[in-house]
Parts: sequence; C-alpha cells; structure tokens
Amino acid sequence: MSEYIQDREHGQRRLMIGIALLAMAAVGLGAWGIGQYRAATALRRHVISGQQRAVYEVVSKLSDIEVRLGKLLVSAGIGQGEKLLGDLQRQAEDVQTNLSQLPLSHHAVSGTIKFVNQLSDYAGVLSQHIAQGRPLSDQDLRQLEAMMSNCAELNLQMREIEGDIASGKALGEADTLFWQDPQENAPPMERVAGSKNGIEYPTLVYDGPFSDGKHQGPPLALAGLESITPERAMEIAAGFVGKERVHRTGAGVNTEGAIPTYGVSLLTDDGTLNVQVSRQGGKILWMIPEAAGFGGGLDVGECALRAYEFLSSRGFGHMEPNYWQTYDGLAIVNFAASEDGVLLYPDLIKVQVRMDTGAVVGWEANNYLMNHRARTLTRPVFTKEQAAEMVSERLAVDRTRLCVIPTDQGERLCYEFGGHWAGRYYLVYIDAVHGVEANILQIIDTEGGRLSV
Repeated sequence: MSEYIQDREHGQRRLMIGIALLAMAAVGLGAWGIGQYRAATALRRHVISGQQRAVYEVVSKLSDIEVRLGKLLVSAGIGQGEKLLGDLQRQAEDVQTNLSQLPLSHHAVSGTIKFVNQLSDYAGVLSQHIAQGRPLSDQDLRQLEAMMSNCAELNLQMREIEGDIASGKALGEADTLFWQDPQENAPPMERVAGSKNGIEYPTLVYDGPFSDGKHQGPPLALAGLESITPERAMEIAAGFVGKERVHRTGAGVNTEGAIPTYGVSLLTDDGTLNVQVSRQGGKILWMIPEAAGFGGGLDVGECALRAYEFLSSRGFGHMEPNYWQTYDGLAIVNFAASEDGVLLYPDLIKVQVRMDTGAVVGWEANNYLMNHRARTLTRPVFTKEQAAEMVSERLAVDRTRLCVIPTDQGERLCYEFGGHWAGRYYLVYIDAVHGVEANILQIIDTEGGRLSV
C-alpha cells in the first residue's frame, strides 16, 4: 500500500510539474506573441512613416514645379528661362526618386512616373535650346501649360494619398488610391501621362521677396561703430521696447555668428521678451515674445501702421511695408527701406505686432544690419518703357517701380513689373542697367498672409 501511495504522489508531482511547464510555455508563447505583435506594429508605423515622408516630398516638389512652370510661362529672358528649366529638371527627378520608394501598383505608378520622366526630359531639351539662343516656341508654351495643368491635377491626387496615410493606412492596402482600377470619370494618376492628355512630346535626343538676402561678410550697417558692454545692452533693449512697458531687465543668452550679440530678457506688459543686441554698435538684431497666442481685433493694415510708427520713432528712415503674415494673434509685416523712390529689398526688417493691442513684440533685422549703408545708386541705362518691352506679353502689367534686389554676386538695380497671368500674380525684374530679365516671383495670397515664392 505504501508503494502505491508513493507512486501516486510521484505521479501527482509529475502532473503538477507538467502543468507548470505548460503554463510557463504558454506564458512564454504569449510574451513572444506580444513581442511579435509589438514588432509588427512598430514595423508598420515605420513603413507608414517612410511612405508619409516620401509622399510629402512628392507633394512639396510638385508644388515647386507648378510654381516654376508658371514663372517660366511669364518669362521672356533667356537667363531666367534656362535657370527655371534646370530647376524643373532636378525637381522632376526628385519626384521620381520619392515615387520609387512607395509600394505602388502598376495601375497607378506607370503613368505618373512616365509624366515626371517626360517633364524632366522635356525641361532638359528646352534648356539646351535656350542655351543655344533658341527661344521657346508657341508650341513649347502650349505644352508647358498642359504640363502645369497636369501637375496641379497630380498634386491634388497626391494630397488624397496624404489623407490615406493620415488615416493610418499603408499604401499597399487594396482600398487606397494607389491600388484603385482606372476609371474614365475619375481617373487615378496613371491618366496624367495617357494618350488623351493633349500633350505632344518631342522625340528626345538627348522662392516677402528676397528674404534670403545677403548673410555673408561683415554687417555693413555696423561698420565703424564702437563696442558696447552687457550693461549698456540692457539699457538699449529697454529703451527700444519702451521703458514704460518694462518691469524688469535681466541677462539673457549671448550669441556668436556673423553678428555677435548680448542677450537681454525683459519682463513687460506683453510677457517676457527675449532681445538680442549687437555687441558692436548696440543695434537690435532680433526680439521675440516668450509666448504668443494673443487675441485679435486689429486688421493687418492697422498693425502695419503701428509697426511703421514704431520704426519711425526708433530713428529709421522711410520704410515701406510689402509682405505680411499672421499667426497666433501676431501680424508679421515685412518692411524694406526706400531711397529717392527706389525700394531697397536687401534692407529688410520684419516687425511683429499684437493683433489685439497693436503693441510691437517682435523684431528681426538681420538683413538690414548686414546690408544697410549709404548707397550711391546707379542711374538706369534703360528707360521704363524700354524695360517693359522685355516683359512677356502674357503678363498683364498693372504697376512698375525701380528697386534694388540682392543677388549672389551683390545687388542689381531693376524695374519691378507686377501683373497677372492665368489668375496668378507675378513680379518680373528687368535689370535697369543691362536690360536682361533678373528674376521672377509669384505672389501668393493665403488666409495667413501675402507671400512670395
């Protein structure tokens, strides 16, 4: 009997050990499964993130292509035409590179890649023609217009893809736009380069304007000025903002760079303002509120007037507002200096104004400090009428003025011709000394402001 009991006890122990092992295995399997699920989820997020970046790049490049096609169609200068075509060729190649990173079905991708390939090749051919002195023909212009229209349509469809990804779909899933079958009434992207798009391709043989002005070299506006102390920087910052607005002054973070500065922190009626004062000359380089999110009430015109009054009271000469933007209850107004009626785009200052009280709380004067000085302006060689003959007939010009624009080589005196074409507004710059097209900008009005590209 005792042996029977012992055997039974051994059997029970073995059973318990077996159950424990099975439980451990189940736990291990569950942990492994959870780990695999997490890994798969992380991989899916990584895939969607990569697809999202590629799609965003495509949308960005297509927008740039559309802008440059518009500029090209109102260009009448060989130099600008060649530059724009070179940009188009490179950007079309970038679109193709990003499209190749996406898991596309043949239905969707074949026509799209064909279109961007043809656009790149066609831009290359036209660039060669212009380099050889051959202007764009009427047929070239018609084809470029068609390409611009197709590019706009393609960009709209790419934004639908953005929506797919934003909703958490991976592009390989069957219900996304990339995998839809062609439809005559609502064609997916492969129709862009189809036989019915009206484009006859040749047999191939084979950017406020000027805000990225001069940032190299010494700051011209500070030439010959004496250095200041940190204590003096605090006095200058408080006086610039208005001592009646300042409750407390403290040291901020100093910066180096092209214009070394002392940092100053000001506690004001508008919150904390961080100010950078140039160590040479004691000029305000920039000022920014530590927190935004102000209210509304004033329109942009009233804010621009408050900014102009602030500039005048701080000793700046005649400044003209030209471009603006709004966000978080702030109006950011770009001002350019003016001399004898000539607008000086290199001498740019951006002023931030609260849209509820009209108080100036922000400032950026890097371009102004780098470029401003007493200039001896060159007299125009070409008259306004002569320069107007160099502007494309496509552009319906409604205003003209003399201005100075920054270039990689320095500055150029130009006539600025503003006008409409195809529902868009452009600025064409004709060099007043050499009689060539120097630049083209497109003006874009948005809910948030007026900008140039």
